[in-house]
Amino acid sequence: MPSGTTNLLGLGLNYCIKATSTRKTTEKAFERLGDDVRQIYALRDMENDDDNYILSLYIKSEYKFHPAIVLIERALESLERAVKKKQQELRNRRSKLGRNLSQESWNLIQHYQNNDEYIIVAGDKNLGPCIIFREDYIERGCKEHLGNELNYKELTKEGAHNRQ
Repeated sequence: MPSGTTNLLGLGLNYCIKATSTRKTTEKAFERLGDDVRQIYALRDMENDDDNYILSLYIKSEYKFHPAIVLIERALESLERAVKKKQQELRNRRSKLGRNLSQESWNLIQHYQNNDEYIIVAGDKNLGPCIIFREDYIERGCKEHLGNELNYKELTKEGAHNRQ
């Protein structure tokens, strides 16, 4: 294992890495807000005669509604401009946020995130995270779970045919 792995795993699986920037926090929020407002506007006059039929459940999630009236669209644009302006003001006043991890630990996280050879899993009996070769993990999983004859029984070709 690369040096520093033990210290990194000692942080636990619930350790939250502090973001170094807040730029991406509202990246998609205004797009989603606009879509939601347009959907509400488009469906505002839909009357529901049957209490069991909810029209909005049958609209595909990627469906794009037409723009709402000009007043609503302008309000959305104005809100977005105001929030982005305030965010920029706050960024200009505040010093750059630092990570709550050392550069070595951050590099190690990136290494394990991009590595298919290892897998990090929760240990038994609250012993914390464990690192194991992915191949061994899959083999153990197959033996312990699929190989358990109390839960699974191998079907013969004839038995499978009969069940169909």
